[in-house]
Amino acid sequence: EGQTGAVLYGSCATGLATDVSDLDVAVYFKGEAGGPTHVGAATPDAKAPAPPSEAGARYADAVRDAHAPFRMKTMQQLERQAARNSRAQQAMGPGEVVERIRELAQKFETAPWIRVEKVVEHGHVPVIKALAFVCRKTDTLVDDPRDAATDTHDHDHVVAIPLDVSIFDHANHTGIASTAFVRMLIECLPSLRPIVLTLKRMIAKHGLDDPFTGGLASYGLVLMTAFLLFRKRGRLITGGCSEGHVV
Repeated sequence: EGQTGAVLYGSCATGLATDVSDLDVAVYFKGEAGGPTHVGAATPDAKAPAPPSEAGARYADAVRDAHAPFRMKTMQQLERQAARNSRAQQAMGPGEVVERIRELAQKFETAPWIRVEKVVEHGHVPVIKALAFVCRKTDTLVDDPRDAATDTHDHDHVVAIPLDVSIFDHANHTGIASTAFVRMLIECLPSLRPIVLTLKRMIAKHGLDDPFTGGLASYGLVLMTAFLLFRKRGRLITGGCSEGHVV
């Protein structure tokens, strides 16, 4: 406590969440190398290949110009963070990340407002899958209705919010950088958000939305949709292609 922080990332941070989306939360440790402002250091300088058409090239130039302030601000943040981390300890290894995710899960087990459903230790990013309980009337955390010793809240107003809690490690955890990238894509492609939300509901309906069980991750869906929209962008502008056709 006092040495940790948490940051929201993923669908709920980009506006691409549905009513069944998890809240993705990364816990980080202050003062360690690679805090959240240090992620995605390569992102500002990354340049995608120029589209083959002249119109596509002009659009790509406009996008780069529009986001030049964003890239400059990001680089300034990275430089300041690098200076602060010059004498900081080295990044956590995979074993330490798993150890800390276990410790965090144990702390959650003693907290009355959260229920740990599963701890995924062997994924690329270890995750605690849990439920947090909130009273809609007061917008505050409340005890797990299943374990509450006293019934102080109307259960009809208690909602369980699914959480995916991870430990931030800049060597492997790319969720925060990916969130910033998705926000930029949404600004560039107005059709991206409604199409992705529609596809997410279709995929969830068939139980194919959980990457831990072989489904398609939301980020992968965003990238595929954005790729198609960039390819079809000229026809979308001229009316030769509709968003429905892209879907």
